[in-house]
Amino acid sequence: MFCNLPDSDERQPIFDVSLKRLIPEKLGDFSTRLLSQKSEGFSRAEIEQGIVEGMFIAFNEAHAFTDLDISIALKQIIQFLR
Repeated sequence: MFCNLPDSDERQPIFDVSLKRLIPEKLGDFSTRLLSQKSEGFSRAEIEQGIVEGMFIAFNEAHAFTDLDISIALKQIIQFLR
């Protein structure tokens, strides 16, 4: 059995739900539409891992967690998988 990967319109709510679950008070600080465009070909699990990895990046660099951290994490996941 194979399920298609989510398209951009389906990935945006995945970002919304995941970010709301992890940091509900900061959800408005993220451009989930932009992040959904940058995560082409990602599964739900990979998107959630990108968010978690982005949080680690921000923590390790001692700055506020932003879209850029998630974007960097998504690029690292792509490099790791390819």
